[in-house]
Amino acid sequence: SVQTATVACLGGGSATLASGGTGTTVGSYPATVNCAASTNYAAASGLSAGNFVIAKATATVDLSNLIQTYTGSPLTPTAVTTPLGLTVDWTGAPQTNVGSYPVTATINNANYQGFQTGTFNINPALVSVTVSVPTGLTFTVDSDPPYTTTHTFTWIANSSHTISTTAVQLESGGSHYAFASWSDGKAISHAITAPATGSATYTANFNTQYLLTTSAGTGGTVIPAVGGWYNAGSNASISATTTTGYAFTSWSLTSGAGPIANTASTATTVTMNAPNTVVANTKAISTTLSATLTGKRGTFGGSRIWTITLTNTGSEAATASVLDQLTISSSGSCKPVVTSSFPVAVGSIPFGGSLSGEVTINFAGCAKLQKFNASVGYSATNVTPAGVSSFTGVTQ
Repeated sequence: SVQTATVACLGGGSATLASGGTGTTVGSYPATVNCAASTNYAAASGLSAGNFVIAKATATVDLSNLIQTYTGSPLTPTAVTTPLGLTVDWTGAPQTNVGSYPVTATINNANYQGFQTGTFNINPALVSVTVSVPTGLTFTVDSDPPYTTTHTFTWIANSSHTISTTAVQLESGGSHYAFASWSDGKAISHAITAPATGSATYTANFNTQYLLTTSAGTGGTVIPAVGGWYNAGSNASISATTTTGYAFTSWSLTSGAGPIANTASTATTVTMNAPNTVVANTKAISTTLSATLTGKRGTFGGSRIWTITLTNTGSEAATASVLDQLTISSSGSCKPVVTSSFPVAVGSIPFGGSLSGEVTINFAGCAKLQKFNASVGYSATNVTPAGVSSFTGVTQ
């Protein structure tokens, strides 16, 4: 609105503005005055009255939003002026990073002046991080007590934490849960960083495992020797071997559901859908070998080939039978020489069966009807002890 200067004349005469002395905005306005005559002074007009000054009015500034959360972008508090809508200039704002900052909002207006100070706080951003495990299993975060179910944490953005779990949990009755992996592929205990914004989830994956227990009958050995833990639904490899004098007969389950893929095979698998106990069954085997001289051929007084037959009179096959040696002697001056290399392979002889091997002997200088004493040694991989048979008074 228009403002007008108040004027007065010395000597008491009435004063009126002749020019100037009014304004609507801040500024300096020259004024002239007309003075009426008074007792001691004559009337005068157009006298200079100096400058009429309109100064800036004082406005108020109210600050708000002085506490904000980090966003990664520049942030500024809110300033409201009275009267409304006046422009303010900020000192100390905007700010981007977490911290506490002194700020001043100063009115920038031709007709108003004023300012307000305050403290502008930018707090760390908060994010949600969920750590998940199967029901009933546990995990730990930092130094907190173990958590027994999935939990969502509210953390400062970009803050560091440690998550971990236990390798084997809830072991009972031949089953347990074995740690497999974290969803981020890191170690069972490792550091994580909360996201800058938004949320994140970390999941601990576990495998259900069942215990396989193994054993073998007398004379048998099983691989794996004492069993072990296997993932549910997997096929565990098992194999059996026997020592001399024993034979594998079959696999059997003494507990569990299996199944065993081939109970008659020494090497097979068992399905692990539950705890399983398997036994490699064995039996003692009886294998007895005897040797007979069943054939002769060649030149008398020279190289002769004797055929020696091994007969298996036991209840099991004689595996990889061989002739180990042949010795021959006489009371005369003739000294036969065995020229064959030993052992001489005969082969695997089924129970009740026979197989033969040949041995070459040099009878140089020996009479056709001269008598000899011979001894042959023989063996098989599953026959203990090795055998020896003697031939007395035989000719070449």
